[in-house]
Amino acid sequence: MKFNRGLNKTEQEKKLVKLYKEYLQITKEISLIPYIELKKPIFYSFGIQWSINIQSSKYMNEYKLILEKYTKVKRIKNIKSSQNVYPDVIKLNKKQYYDFVQLYPDALRWFIKSKTKDRKVEYIFNKMNILKKEIVKIMITHLKDINPNLESRKKEIQKTLFENIENKGKIDNLKGIKNKWKEDDVKRKYKLIQILFPTEISNY
Repeated sequence: MKFNRGLNKTEQEKKLVKLYKEYLQITKEISLIPYIELKKPIFYSFGIQWSINIQSSKYMNEYKLILEKYTKVKRIKNIKSSQNVYPDVIKLNKKQYYDFVQLYPDALRWFIKSKTKDRKVEYIFNKMNILKKEIVKIMITHLKDINPNLESRKKEIQKTLFENIENKGKIDNLKGIKNKWKEDDVKRKYKLIQILFPTEISNY
């Protein structure tokens, strides 16, 4: 990620930039560490994900493909906590969307266009009536042998850069990302609520 060189950076901002570059370097080092396969899978936690809630459809194979490729398991503390929690909406970036509809043209009407906070286009799967949430076990099959000092330093930088709202705002500003509360953000969030809870919204 390149920073805006046109800005006059203060000493504090220079330190934040230095920290951010160190964070990227550590992240890269960790990503290059190979995984070690475990002899037996280890239980990590429970999670929730979307699954198909219909018995038959001429698009069943396409629906299954979307779930297989683009759904993510959301970790939960325990089964009881899953009652009021839902998996994340299914989102495709621009390339993923165009590749998919090129293969399956009927899928054009299954998505709505939206934008992320940094104004990137994404496509959200809107056929929530065919989905249900299910509880799954998250198992660990591979591990990385990461230097504890490296991992500790990464968490320390994360806390400084991303858990501090002021520092995160400065980093985003230097990267050219504007995080202003706009009417568009409200509309985008309302759209997501409409997708997840259409009945509740219509009866409100």
